[in-house]
Amino acid sequence: MKVLKQFLSSLFLGANILVVLAFWAICLSSYVSPANFPSLSTMGLAFPVFAVVNILFVVFWLIFKIRHVWIPLVGLGCMVSYIWDYCPLNMSKDEEPENAIKVITFNVGRTLSEDDRQKTIEYLNEANADVICLQEAYANWAQRADFKKLLKSRNYHYVYNQGEYIITRFDVVGDSIPLRYFTSSGHTFVHRFRHQEDTILIINNHLESNKLKDEDKAEFKDMIKRPRKDKIEKKGNELVNYLTEAAAIRSVQVDSLCQFVEKNKGKSIILCGDLNDTPISYTYQKISRELNSVFRKKGNGVGTTFNEKGFWVRIDHAFVSDDWTIHAAYVEKKIITSDHYPLVFSLTKK
Repeated sequence: MKVLKQFLSSLFLGANILVVLAFWAICLSSYVSPANFPSLSTMGLAFPVFAVVNILFVVFWLIFKIRHVWIPLVGLGCMVSYIWDYCPLNMSKDEEPENAIKVITFNVGRTLSEDDRQKTIEYLNEANADVICLQEAYANWAQRADFKKLLKSRNYHYVYNQGEYIITRFDVVGDSIPLRYFTSSGHTFVHRFRHQEDTILIINNHLESNKLKDEDKAEFKDMIKRPRKDKIEKKGNELVNYLTEAAAIRSVQVDSLCQFVEKNKGKSIILCGDLNDTPISYTYQKISRELNSVFRKKGNGVGTTFNEKGFWVRIDHAFVSDDWTIHAAYVEKKIITSDHYPLVFSLTKK
């Protein structure tokens, strides 16, 4: 019996060490450009699984052999920054000053019905934000009577480019700044605005989509509910191919985006939009080395922004330069007209 206990203890110890190493590899893979190593780009999707397994090992060792509990604790502690990126827990709440500005970023590409579009514009009117960044809205939104009414009633200006709107009370300064990608799709729309005595660069993004069709998503969900070896092999490989191809394209886009941010270091910047990547990704981590992640600073929980069951991920993000104080950040889940939820946050200048 003693020999069996020692064997099981050694077995679990070895398994825990492997889990810790895999967890570290997943986190550090976000430093590797998918353009060079596309196969590593999907590792971040396994982050929550390995984080949970490490937590379970903490509980296991506390019950059965407390002297080994340091292994999963070190495993988690060394990567606590990534855990906070993925699931921040900011319990303290700031008093929002009267001069705080409210910003919304919202991908409205799947608001296909007339009723959904009306509800979306009603939501934007009720939200009464100072800055609204829309993705995949397309030019015909500006022709809608309710959209024009929104602009007039809230004293908004707007600029538009390739499906992305920036709607704001701030004065528009000059022309849009071109930021073109030599890739198949994905857009970044940059414009200057005047806020009090400052000029702000607002950067609205819709980076390369993962190109999953509705039938692909349905089959993926079915594969999770009713796993079969043949289906997992076939559809699993297809899914990985979609994701790695898009990640490689997106990495080139985010490299260009970060070069632009670097060139404008010292200027006031608000960067947001649908980045089509999770917090444990090359895209997110690359931008977070240049700017401050709004949700990391003031958000709570996983903050799922993709509004589709079975895909619990945060792929809509916001970042700001050091001259901003972040007071609040949350995902608004009351509006379900799109396949994304809006990300809402408030700021003041330091």
